[in-house]
Amino acid sequence: MANPKDVLSADEYSNYRNIRAVSLLFAILGSLLVFGGTVGAIAKNPDPRNQLPVAAAVCMVIVGLTAAVGGVAARRGSRRLAPLVYVMAALYVFGFPVGTILSIVMFRGLSRYLGSMELLKARAQEPAPSPSVP
Repeated sequence: MANPKDVLSADEYSNYRNIRAVSLLFAILGSLLVFGGTVGAIAKNPDPRNQLPVAAAVCMVIVGLTAAVGGVAARRGSRRLAPLVYVMAALYVFGFPVGTILSIVMFRGLSRYLGSMELLKARAQEPAPSPSVP
């Protein structure tokens, strides 16, 4: 792949870096939700009043899985699966102030980022210029 800093404008490169960072964070947080939901669904608490409902654990697993898949897909530039990261961004928007900021970055910048990824992939497939002989 071509070097993003050389191909993209300063604003596009800033968006490129921001979306890659937020996508990684959402993929990690989604993986943690999958782990927590799985443990919550299969673990038995000795005090039944403190037991996590199975429905809540299943919801955690589903949301975590969509966030993890969406985060990885967004980092890879997949237009088909990247919008799954919006699920995590929609929930994370309530985590004021950091979650709100990260969600706004994702909502505003994902489509531009995917366009930048397509541009970078197209530049990587272009043949290298042949050296001129003096």
